[in-house]
Amino acid sequence: MEMLATIVLGVSVLGIASLFLIKNWEEKHARIFLPGVRLAADQGALTIKAFLIWGIEECRKLGPTTLRISRVVLHDLALSLAALSRASERAAHNLADMVSHKHHFERKETKNEFLKQVGEIPIRNLRDASPLPLAASPAVSTPDTQNPVATAETKPESSVAAAPEPSVAAKKGKNGKSAKGKGQPESKV
Repeated sequence: MEMLATIVLGVSVLGIASLFLIKNWEEKHARIFLPGVRLAADQGALTIKAFLIWGIEECRKLGPTTLRISRVVLHDLALSLAALSRASERAAHNLADMVSHKHHFERKETKNEFLKQVGEIPIRNLRDASPLPLAASPAVSTPDTQNPVATAETKPESSVAAAPEPSVAAKKGKNGKSAKGKGQPESKV
């Protein structure tokens, strides 16, 4: 491409230089160089000039129309670029999902005992105090209210109301660890 531009530039410079040489020769010899070719070239130049004048007049008429057309073209171009960017975004997300190691994530068994115990606790509302794991909760004998066989005669008469549970903050020491043991689950007595 650069070579072609260089050749065209060289030919143009040579053509302009040759025109100056011809004009200089005509003035020295007081003759016209190739009169038939010159008349045809003049006619062609006048035709091209008339065509350019007509084109300028038509372009003046087409001013508002070209504005409308250019607005529509720019609008369609903007919509096309937006669609292209959305498609490339989807493709980028799909590529990220494809190369991500978390795409086919499978949970492995943990080696930490504490995490195993915490994993067994059902997730509840965070405001409620979470109950102890089933393995750590003591066996408390409570009267079976759902059993139709149990009657008032089998229930002890002197049932004492259960004392309220101490709060979670009261069970822990200053540094947030259990006050009774070193990380051992507490049991109710």
